[in-house]
Amino acid sequence: MPYLCGSRRFANAYNIDDIMRRNESIHYKEVEKWKENPKRAGFWGKFKFWEPKEISYYDKVRDGMDVNVNNVIMDTMAIFSASIKENINEMFDQALRQINEYKEVFNDNIDRLASEIDRILDELRKSTAEKRDIEQRVESNRELAKWIAEKEEKLRTILSLYEEVS
Repeated sequence: MPYLCGSRRFANAYNIDDIMRRNESIHYKEVEKWKENPKRAGFWGKFKFWEPKEISYYDKVRDGMDVNVNNVIMDTMAIFSASIKENINEMFDQALRQINEYKEVFNDNIDRLASEIDRILDELRKSTAEKRDIEQRVESNRELAKWIAEKEEKLRTILSLYEEVS
């Protein structure tokens, strides 16, 4: 018989024949039976007319069986109840293990997400710092271009004066 709910502890208890055997009682009755008298057997036995031809004897014969149905039901329900309680406990244990696994996976994902966010923020900081450096270089290049333009204008003025003078 297959195990209910995978429990080996109650393997024999689920056998209904075993439960019934524990809760049954067999009735016997004595029955009078007749057989040939062994004293009258053989050649000389036929001359023993004072002995009866048949003698009676009593034999125990199985009369029937009673099964205490209330005890069978109680035993079966007790086993079933214990199995249900065990399965409920196993189910809760499995649920707790699964919750812990989900927590670990969630925490790992959160840690990976946090590290990814930190990496992106570092890239943004670097980009922002590079942008500021580029903006400062552009500004200094503008000032340098302006200075060069002023100097170039002064040189042109000087050269044009020099040409006029020469």
